[in-house]
Amino acid sequence: MKRGHVYRIRYQDRSIDVLVVSDDQINAHVGGATVVQVYPQGERTPTLLSVPMETPLPGFAVTDRYSSFSAAHFTDDRGPVDARVMEAVEISIRTVLGL
Repeated sequence: MKRGHVYRIRYQDRSIDVLVVSDDQINAHVGGATVVQVYPQGERTPTLLSVPMETPLPGFAVTDRYSSFSAAHFTDDRGPVDARVMEAVEISIRTVLGL
């Protein structure tokens, strides 16, 4: 699992798209990753804590809810987000956590 990449994961008998936000070295050490969910355009109304993205799929990352999953949940690497999107995600997460 690579930081800044969108993955498809299997979770509770369904598939969802997520963006990895945790550090690559930590991911390798713990055998999992911390993620925020990516919603396709039109599936949910964006909020103040949603970061729009066009690639690797159009939608938005929601940064006020994050989860950690083991490597077994990750099925498909859909590709990296743009560096500007990842920077906006980082800023949003720091805002949510008051950092």
